[in-house]
Order: sequence, then C-alpha cells, then structure tokens
Amino acid sequence: MSSRTAVRDAVRSAVRVHRAVIPAVVALGLAGPVLARAADPGRSYMDFDARAIAVLSDGDLVASALVDGQLGPRSPWGDRLTLIPVVDGVPRKPSGAVFVSNSVAGGPTTLAIDRAGRFAYVAETDGKPAPGVTRRDRLPPGRQVAVVDLADLAGPKVIQTLALAARVRSVTLSPDGGRLLVGLAGDGSVPVVQIAVGVDGRLGAPAALEMPGLEGTPTHVAWHPSGRWVAAPAADGAAVRLWRVVDGADAVALEAWGPPIVTDRAPGIARFTPDGRHLVVALARGRIDGADAADADVAASTLAVVRVAQAADADGAVVHTLVDTAVVGRAAPAFAISPDGRRVVAVDLRRTHRPAGDAQRDFSAALVLFDLDPATGHLTARSTTWFESVLPQAIAFDASGRFVAVASFAHADPTQPASEATVDLWRVVDAPVPRLDPTEVRIAVPRGAHALQIVR
Repeated sequence: MSSRTAVRDAVRSAVRVHRAVIPAVVALGLAGPVLARAADPGRSYMDFDARAIAVLSDGDLVASALVDGQLGPRSPWGDRLTLIPVVDGVPRKPSGAVFVSNSVAGGPTTLAIDRAGRFAYVAETDGKPAPGVTRRDRLPPGRQVAVVDLADLAGPKVIQTLALAARVRSVTLSPDGGRLLVGLAGDGSVPVVQIAVGVDGRLGAPAALEMPGLEGTPTHVAWHPSGRWVAAPAADGAAVRLWRVVDGADAVALEAWGPPIVTDRAPGIARFTPDGRHLVVALARGRIDGADAADADVAASTLAVVRVAQAADADGAVVHTLVDTAVVGRAAPAFAISPDGRRVVAVDLRRTHRPAGDAQRDFSAALVLFDLDPATGHLTARSTTWFESVLPQAIAFDASGRFVAVASFAHADPTQPASEATVDLWRVVDAPVPRLDPTEVRIAVPRGAHALQIVR
C-alpha cells in the first residue's frame, strides 16, 4: 500500500467517526431567500458569546473552479451576506441576508465588521459573470466596496457601494472604526487606499496610502490593536513589513518601522495577537488556486510568529524577531487567534476543493489547535481534528474563546443539498491535552461561504 493511499484511508476513517458524532442537519424550512437548516441546539449546552455570526458566500462558482477554472452551476441564492443570530448563547437559524457582490478569490479578508457590530464592509474582488460565461478567467474585476447596516439582524441593508479604480483584494478597519484600508490589485502603483468612515458608517473619498519601502503587492493589511502600527504581507515579495501610523489632519501617513521580515514561503493572512506583542502569519509553499505542492505527503503550510518591536533599541534600531514556526499541513490559508491570545486554530483545507474524480482530491479537512505563549510567542501543537468539508477557510472564535465557528464552502457529502454549506461550531476543551470537540449545532448557509466574522 502506498503512503498516499494509507493517508487517504486514514482520513476517510476519521471522517466516518466524525460524522457518527455529529447528528444530521435537520431541515427547518426556508426563511425568505435564506436557507434555514439547523440541528436542535437545545440538545447541546451552548454559551456562544456573540450577537450574531456574519457569513459571506460567493454564489458564482463551485470550489473546484479555483483549480480547473470552470465556474460550474451558479448558486440559486447568489452572493450573500448571511446573519446567524445568537439567542441566549445559542446560534439559531439565519435571521436575514442581503445580496452583496463578493468572491472567494479574496478569501477571509474580504469582510470587515466594526467593533460595535453595526456596519460590515465587503470587498467585491470579482464582478458578476456575464450571460454565457463559464470560466473564472472571464470574470470582470470587482472594483466595489459595499457598506452593510447590521442594526437589524433580520433585515440587513446595503447603504452604500463605492467604486474604486482597481480590483479590490481586501478590507481592514482601524481599531476605532474611523478608517478603512482597502487593498487593490492593479498595476502596483497604488496597492492600498485609505478611506475615512463617517459616524453613519458611510465611506468618504479614497486616497492613496503611501507605504515606504513596500516591495511587492500586499495580500492585505493588518492593523495593530493599539492603532499605532500596520503590517502587510507581500506574497510576491516573500516578506512581511511593518509601518508606524502617523496621524495627519485629513489622512493617515505611514513610516517604515523596522526592516522587512523575510519569509521562506509566500505569506498570506497576518494577524496581530490581542495584546499586540506578536504577529502571526500563515505561510504557504503554493496557492490554493491552481497548482500546489506535488508531493501529497509533504506539508506545504506553516504558521510563523513574529515578536513586534514596540520601540527602537539603544542604538536606535527597530528589530522584529521571528520567534517560532509550526507546521500546519498541506494548505492552511486561514487561522483564528483566541481573544485572550493563548490559542490559535488553523484550518488545513488540503485538496478538498479539487474536482470530483480527481485522484488527488482529499475527502476531509483538519483543524489544528495550538497553544500560543503570550510571553515568548512559541507555538505548541495540541491536537488535529479531521472533519468532512470542502474548502473551509472561514473561522473565528467567539468572544469567550470557548467556541470556534468554521464555515465550509460546500458540503463534501454528495447526498446533501448542493446549494448550501454549513457553519459548524466546535467547543474548545481544556484538558491535559486540549482539543476541539464537535457540538450538535450546524447552521446551513448558502453555498460558497469563504469569510466569517463575529458580530458583537
């Protein structure tokens, strides 16, 4: 038996065990245009700390389009921002949804929600396919950022769409909610724009954000929780760089803060820990769209932890330190950090999004749980939990840090509805060996889920 066959058999066995633990999703009917299916949450104790869960779905393509370029059948629900209300600590069936153009090509960084949970900002990334278009490379560039009012969870409303000069890659809000940074994919001359946010959530006029010393195009921009710094990973430059924020009268200015942190693999998502001491970066050998690592038994993705210099040293130098790296798996573009900064959960989506019939396709993904030492930044792997999914890259902790929500792009089980996906909830178990246990709560959402945020 080959090593690849052994791995596949072990994965399928693990998935069968997992499916035996989680009961089948129970149909509850439809709520307007939103698919509403959920397990009976009363059967499992929950104390999920959030007002709601917001999920962004791309309805224009199937997951395998990232590999073979074929869009496949459209979702009947289209592109959606779906809201899952949390009542008495239990996430319920979706209460409302609104059409808002978005794309899985932008991934988890296409959705930003302010700390008050009042407004959501959505990057379009890819536009809508014209009639008869069947290939992903024929999609027009998405140039819009949409603003969604979340005051009424049962009736979210798009209150503004702002057109920009180039394809929109990502959105990031400042900690005070007063400024939005938008990553662009164009000719590289203006990779990031800044936009003032009004008290009503609406966006002002965009202005270029100068980033001295930037090499390559940033995949997105991460804002330090203090608001004093920003970081940007540049996949084509194989480095992550930090800048200090200098407040101006009408705009934010940046000045380089230390030399770039060179990475051995292409950096993707970067997130600061809640205390701001460290920056966690997902590094990947290849990309999820197109060719990936050839050897199925070689891990392609790692997490890197950088200690962020809070001040210059005695010689006036700013020195950031790469303090640790940890292997995650084959393709792990997304992760979440707990609110207390002591845990990280990464999603290894592996090859679950490859076309049906592809010999290299995986039939499950994995959640990898790490302890993160707030003082040293060192990562300790605790557990790996396999679960049945297709292209899961949307993940978030609740405000308590005791639960994790994970959204799949689609069902892995062909007997389940092709027009839906699910948000699954996992409990963080404190034990001698910490682990993630599946709960009985699974909420159905429109197919194409790729970004998820907690609404407080």
